Amino acid sequence: FVTLEKQAQDGAVTAYNLEPYGDFPPVTGRTHLGKMALAPLHQSFWKNVAQHSQLQIQFHKVRGENAHHVVEAAFKAFSRALRNLIDGINTTNSGDDDVNSSPMAKLYGPSSANVHASLALDRSGSITRKTKETSIDTKLLLDNGVSGTSISMGLKGMDEFWTLVNQEARVSLQVSCRGDLWIDEHHTTEDVAIALGQVWNQALGTKAGLNRMWCWTIVQGTAHVRVVLDLSNRPMLTHNLPLRQHKTDHLDDVPVEMLEHVLDSFVVNARMTLHIVVNDASDYNDADAASANVGSATLEDAWKGTAIALGRALRYGILVDQRRAGATASSKGTLSV
Repeated sequence: FVTLEKQAQDGAVTAYNLEPYGDFPPVTGRTHLGKMALAPLHQSFWKNVAQHSQLQIQFHKVRGENAHHVVEAAFKAFSRALRNLIDGINTTNSGDDDVNSSPMAKLYGPSSANVHASLALDRSGSITRKTKETSIDTKLLLDNGVSGTSISMGLKGMDEFWTLVNQEARVSLQVSCRGDLWIDEHHTTEDVAIALGQVWNQALGTKAGLNRMWCWTIVQGTAHVRVVLDLSNRPMLTHNLPLRQHKTDHLDDVPVEMLEHVLDSFVVNARMTLHIVVNDASDYNDADAASANVGSATLEDAWKGTAIALGRALRYGILVDQRRAGATASSKGTLSV
């Protein structure tokens, strides 16, 4: 991720933690992408960008095994950060968009033109999924949460998690599941996550004109949780949730071994990229921004924080940005192939 700060005089790159570029060869990473040497990116290119734009720039890599993706993501993160600087907003933790005087509210608050344009799309989805193990009905309305959310899976912990995600996303969701809970929780938790991913993907359609990417950070009790979301049509989940630090085999009435499986099933079927980075909230500061040190963060707090941050990232990621004029936020021009 990238942070920018306007300076009164010459700017500078004050942190550059992108190297090595990729995992191969080990330790050093790649030195070139095609014919482009990578060392000058730091030594010359970004240094000059910072100096002549009077910006203090910081680059932090939390994860990244592929050199092409590291470089590409750095440019995309810089452009997003620059737009946020111009707009006067911070999309990593955007505060209360209901405060009508704030820049965030003007862009993405309930009364904003972008929200009205999003509602005008009248996006919705419905999925019925029936097997010998579960019978599931889902209906999703991207209606700013007007119709409310009701989830009944027979598992209190999962009902609460998905309710929180969708309430924070300001959408309306109805889920009814009858599963073979007399056997165990596996099929119910997995199949509902699959159905939810499918109904989200259906409702979002081509994703043209949307923000597509968003990040949200929250401190929930012992856990500092950052969720980075990309409605990419390239499914991937990475996380460092403290699953193995949990002392019992269940979280509430849900098996701990199913939590990652739930997220993965949702992400794959929603066709999104989701990164969850958990740090110990007790000694976290901005200098730890690129770390992933769970420390004493509990699974209870990390899981709830993930629900809230995921919901908030979805809330803004699915909104129209009218400045895109209906264009897809992709250098390829499409997310459909």
